[in-house]
Amino acid sequence: MDIFLIRHGDKLKREEIPTSDYALSELGKEQVFNAAVALNKFFKNKNISPYKVLMLFSPTIRTKESASIISKEISLPDNFHNALEVGFLTDTDLGALDKHTNYILNKKNPNLAKELEADFRKNINSTDKPSKIRRPYGESALEVERRVSGPLREILSDASKNGVKAIIIVSHRSVITGILKAFCKDQSVSKDWINKRIIKEVDFSTGSVQRISGDLDKGFLHRGFLNGGLMTDKKDLLDMSWKR
Repeated sequence: MDIFLIRHGDKLKREEIPTSDYALSELGKEQVFNAAVALNKFFKNKNISPYKVLMLFSPTIRTKESASIISKEISLPDNFHNALEVGFLTDTDLGALDKHTNYILNKKNPNLAKELEADFRKNINSTDKPSKIRRPYGESALEVERRVSGPLREILSDASKNGVKAIIIVSHRSVITGILKAFCKDQSVSKDWINKRIIKEVDFSTGSVQRISGDLDKGFLHRGFLNGGLMTDKKDLLDMSWKR
């Protein structure tokens, strides 16, 4: 089974009153469209019917808009069986570090806001296991990984039994990283590779696509990635079937 992990497109900026949820910018729509065109060509080259494709997406404005663009381009059937909005794919709960929450906190108690952020930065920089450090009143990276892996594992199992050939997941950088950590656990993709290579070398820019393939029993291999709908020049991560 192929799984495509897609980060939402570039989002609109509202600096006057920060919010946790944004719509796509025009650039973001273009990024996602380019990625969708590449996906559509991949499915046609592999003779994968849209009826054998399942799309899951996070319940934020930018991910729902991204999913809509992709759905239209790949001719995904217009029913709830093929496109599902799922809460467990939502972005990391940043707690007091969330832009909107932090904006309000700064208005009411700027000293507390600074203390909370400073403590978090200090803790995360002074440990060899930063994934376990929780944002103040929010989640840690490890908690995100665990929050996602359980329900996603059940969906992958059911999808495999029902003949699904490809799954598209439209979500956020932190969630995509968590999925890679949770499912790419075979010998070719060690924890060290995940932590040092994927996070530092793989481009998680908006509109990017990661492709992994395999199964729940043997694990998944990282097959390649697209950056904003364009092939990258990292030869060791390319899958030539992506060529447009």
